[in-house]
Amino acid sequence: PTPGPLLARATAGDAIGLVLRAIGDRPVADEPSADAIELLGWLELPLDPAPVAMLTGVNEGMLPRSTTADAMLPDSLREHLGLDSDRRRLARDAYALTLVLRSRRIVHLFTGRVAADNEPMLPSRLLFASDDDRAVARIRRFVGLDEATGAPAPVASRWQAGPVDNFSRRPITRLPEIDSLSVTAFRTYLASPYLFYLRHVLRLEEREDPGPELDAMAFGNLVHGALEGFGCSLVAASTDEQTIREFLEAHVEVRVRARHGASVRAAIDMQVRAVRQRLREFARWQAASARDGWRIKHVEWRPGAASAGDRGGAPFDVDGAPIMLRGTIDRIDVDQTGRVRIVDYKTGDKAIPPERTHTTASGAGRAGVGGAETWTDLQLPLYRHLIRELGYSGIPELGYVAISASGVDWLPAPWGQAELAAADETARRVVRAIRKGEFADVGDNPPTGGVLGALCAGRVLVRGFGLVSGGGVGRGQVSGGRGGETR
Repeated sequence: PTPGPLLARATAGDAIGLVLRAIGDRPVADEPSADAIELLGWLELPLDPAPVAMLTGVNEGMLPRSTTADAMLPDSLREHLGLDSDRRRLARDAYALTLVLRSRRIVHLFTGRVAADNEPMLPSRLLFASDDDRAVARIRRFVGLDEATGAPAPVASRWQAGPVDNFSRRPITRLPEIDSLSVTAFRTYLASPYLFYLRHVLRLEEREDPGPELDAMAFGNLVHGALEGFGCSLVAASTDEQTIREFLEAHVEVRVRARHGASVRAAIDMQVRAVRQRLREFARWQAASARDGWRIKHVEWRPGAASAGDRGGAPFDVDGAPIMLRGTIDRIDVDQTGRVRIVDYKTGDKAIPPERTHTTASGAGRAGVGGAETWTDLQLPLYRHLIRELGYSGIPELGYVAISASGVDWLPAPWGQAELAAADETARRVVRAIRKGEFADVGDNPPTGGVLGALCAGRVLVRGFGLVSGGGVGRGQVSGGRGGETR
């Protein structure tokens, strides 16, 4: 049989709507004026007969023009199909620049150093397609090292650092006594104690304006929201795949309309279709799980929530001084024999088993905590302590329901009693280190991007402070993120 059309037929109104959404944020040029200097586009410039040309914006990303990765049509596939690709754009722009330079008496090229948003800019790679001496001379001129340019010397070259730092730093001699930790916060400390200090003690966080499409967290939240609604519904115990699928798709439709309206951007529409596809695969897996006897008992469950509100938690003893463990478990299942299964949903593109996300492959990790050579994440092992108040006996099954692009699968954790005991001991060592105020170590796996990454790279808040635990000027709780993959 022949395959059906990739896209459904669109009405004239739908087509016009797609075009308007695509060009709705494009600027409209002013009416031409006789007194104005004409600005030509890059592709029109080689054909213009003017003897003098001035090219602005000769920067990387603009010449040659770069495009973001396209999941549906990657650059290698575009090249294979004969479509416009990065290599073709590079060849086209190199030819156009050569034509402009060879056909005019005077050509001036202007490169910017800083963009309108204060981000640094690089000169176009086409400026360095020459012999080494000329390329080096152009680099020196761009960065201000060529004395012939008359550029002022940087301030740093005219000042010498003195033996004493005259900027007074206020030492941090007291820290809030932390009596509550999210199970996800342990992962942060094991990766970078200093990042833990920034994120969970100083409570620094980065915020970005929402983009034109769903980011990873919003995508994960859409899936999690549908699964939470399903787990609380009357069809949660259904063994019929179609019933489960129809419920999930209807739930997604309601959430998308509530957040984005009846008409959504094309990019978001494609992502919502991907969500629906993953939920259809989940419906197949869930129906089989129900037929195997598993029943959903709790969704989005956290200990002590009914009686203690947001400060609820499960006590975890550390040297006779318990700390409250906090967290939200996506789902708890029980089968007909009484077995308990703790489920953590994962919506990443690849299905990664728990042993790879929680432990290092080589067994060699950061030595700053002492004895934490293997464990890099303690979320699943610590979930055992969160459900203690439910009265379940024995060791529960721990694992991920991976809802990835390739399908849905149950990925159980392979740990036995000995491994889980080692995880508990690692958690205790982390708590001891936190109580001592051991945050100066940037760790082996700090973030590399963003503001927090820059702070970790410079350790500008901790270096030289000599942090110590201060007997508690107030009591604090440390929590992890919610939503998507940071639950």
